[in-house]
Amino acid sequence: MRLNWLVPAGLGAASALVITLPAAAAQLQSWWFDADQNRLVFTTDSAVQPRAQLIFNPTRVVIDLPGTTLGQPTANQQIGGAVREVRVGQFESQTTRLVIELSQGYTVDPQQVSVRGITANQWMVQLPTPERLPPNSPGAASAPVAGTANSVTGATVASAATQVDAVLTTPDGFFLRTRGETPTITVERRGDRPDNRQILIDIQNSSISPLFRANALPINRYSIRGWEVTQLPQDPPVTRLALTLAPESPDWQVTASNLGGDYLGAPGGGLD
Repeated sequence: MRLNWLVPAGLGAASALVITLPAAAAQLQSWWFDADQNRLVFTTDSAVQPRAQLIFNPTRVVIDLPGTTLGQPTANQQIGGAVREVRVGQFESQTTRLVIELSQGYTVDPQQVSVRGITANQWMVQLPTPERLPPNSPGAASAPVAGTANSVTGATVASAATQVDAVLTTPDGFFLRTRGETPTITVERRGDRPDNRQILIDIQNSSISPLFRANALPINRYSIRGWEVTQLPQDPPVTRLALTLAPESPDWQVTASNLGGDYLGAPGGGLD
């Protein structure tokens, strides 16, 4: 079985740039999240000035550290409860990003999110107690956003050279799990407005595996509002992945990897 990694392309480029950054750039040294206090504390080796914002679908507090490099692999911490996870990565070549993502159906009052410097190089992000969204509000578990339904349509084609098993979420993106030959992939972008954009990824000479499950497709992750996986009636067969993008989503790209697969990447690392 081969893993075809789908991760933000900008992450690899940013990691390579870290080697040549000026010595004056700050570096993130440590971070930890206190689940009991809803508090994130992080330390850099020199002074920084964080920028924070609240982003929705899913709800997450995003803290950018301009002029700062990560100096270590992208990492995440699974929390549980009202806070789903905390993740850290290199957003741009000189910006480290920390993300506190809430669980489905929760939100916080942005006016009560506090970002405070303990020292010039140690900061604390204090969240208020997350609140449950009303049942019929956007983002609540019982009220999916229009256009975010996941679907898998079509039967397995025995003659296909490649079978597509699943799309799985990683701490910094996605990967496509396939079996068989390394496929040729084409990409088409549709829609000219932020609210109607789609990316179509066609996997040539491939078939949807019987193992593929629509309910396992990631949704509302990294600004992807929905996935549609379709077996196209062509010869040789083609599996199409249609990604419906949220308005804030970057322009996703597909590039070849050195692991024998294909990366799906977003400029800037996709950590949002």
